[in-house]
Amino acid sequence: IKHCHHDFIVNNFPIDVSITYNRVYLKLWQQTEKNIAAILDSWVVTNDGKLIKEQAGKV
Repeated sequence: IKHCHHDFIVNNFPIDVSITYNRVYLKLWQQTEKNIAAILDSWVVTNDGKLIKEQAGKV
């Protein structure tokens, strides 16, 4: 299986993201970045630890 390694910085966050995925998904790289940014954004908390938004992936 051929893989792609993808490093990127999420705007508004002081983090670098590093992911590896099957090459068949390469054409979706922009959507992948967007989805990961949305997940990370959903983890933002207030100073007292309360979530600001609903966590992505939670039902």
